[in-house]
Amino acid sequence: MRSGQEAILAEMRRWGYRFVVTPTLESHDVLGLGLGPEQRRRLFKFSDADGSLLAIVGEKTVPVARL
Repeated sequence: MRSGQEAILAEMRRWGYRFVVTPTLESHDVLGLGLGPEQRRRLFKFSDADGSLLAIVGEKTVPVARL
């Protein structure tokens, strides 16, 4: 199975794709755009050192699209 994964990744690299790492935490305001009130309420939230509200990213479409 691992060799199959490596072959697929190698082919993707040949086509110019690269592996990206997106943030695990995002600003609550940015992450909450397009979410309904119930979805925003259910986000797992943190406050950082300066008091900004952050949330865990559970779905990677927005961070990848932003790249």
